[in-house]
Amino acid sequence: MPGLPSPSCIAAARSSGHHDDLARRSVIRYPLSMCARRSSDRGERTPDTAFGIRIAGANELGSVLELLRRNRLPEAGLAEHAANLLVAVEHDRIVGSAALEIYGDAALLRSVAVEPALRGRGLGVALTRAALDRARERGGRAVYLLTETAAEFFAGLGFRPIPRAEAEPAVGASAEFTTACPAGATCMVVSLEPTSAAKPVAGYSVIELVMAIVVFGILLAFAYVRMTPAVHQARVQRAATVIAIDLQYAQMLAVRQRAPVAVIVDNALKSYVIRLRDTSVTFRNRYFGQDTEFLLDTLAANPTAVVLFPNGVAGATTTFTVGLRGYTRQVRLSRGGQVRIVP
Repeated sequence: MPGLPSPSCIAAARSSGHHDDLARRSVIRYPLSMCARRSSDRGERTPDTAFGIRIAGANELGSVLELLRRNRLPEAGLAEHAANLLVAVEHDRIVGSAALEIYGDAALLRSVAVEPALRGRGLGVALTRAALDRARERGGRAVYLLTETAAEFFAGLGFRPIPRAEAEPAVGASAEFTTACPAGATCMVVSLEPTSAAKPVAGYSVIELVMAIVVFGILLAFAYVRMTPAVHQARVQRAATVIAIDLQYAQMLAVRQRAPVAVIVDNALKSYVIRLRDTSVTFRNRYFGQDTEFLLDTLAANPTAVVLFPNGVAGATTTFTVGLRGYTRQVRLSRGGQVRIVP
């Protein structure tokens, strides 16, 4: 069929109770604007259609299997690993998938598939990155895969080819390695561990290196004491700017979707979500806590939820307060829709 890749273990990516609770939550933290075609006047890519990536629901396995059949990808063994099956959804329709098989601190990436009509929009990249994030959350140190046609695509995401025999033994015993994929498929791996430190330069004694490290540490400590307040202020200012941009983004979405858009803040998690008020369609999750580049110790909104209407009006005047080590800034959204940063 024209436009479909040749059979491969991972081919579609080339183009680019408790379980049910997980299925309703997004598992990615980077903007969904990577699944886009157009750009805003600020240079930021803006989505033509809203996509969400999340854990598959218990009743969605059948839809994923149909997607794999359309992409001519193996189905064997997927049901046994459905707890780590990610899906991309567009208006509650599954349009992409990626799955992990967890084997201790190693994982196998499989079933990366995208609807043919949506290829080339970065959805395969988003699914792969979401799967790698989940592998890290599960304590993974390395992720393996097999592919016939998408080696170049995965190389762009940090994977490198290795001999098939070098794969983790538990991964090598999986259905993908033993029966589902042909012997000629390329085996690839990406490490999830931090890059090891550079080796000392030859020609220096251990004492000289230790002395140099101590002196450098003292200088760095003095510099840190002087620079820390400025760094904190810069992080707070950047966080305030990002919130202002996201509020304007939510206003634009309300106009484009012709429906109310809600911005819901979780003060405890220092995060907020932007979604359609009356559906589960989520456009953006934003985090500002200690595991992000902002490192904020304060994110508060009053009220904690605000609705933006297609006519540009907000449901209430809302004030966001961001802070780090005593330094704070506020972002204020008026009922008339004006967004501004105030001290």
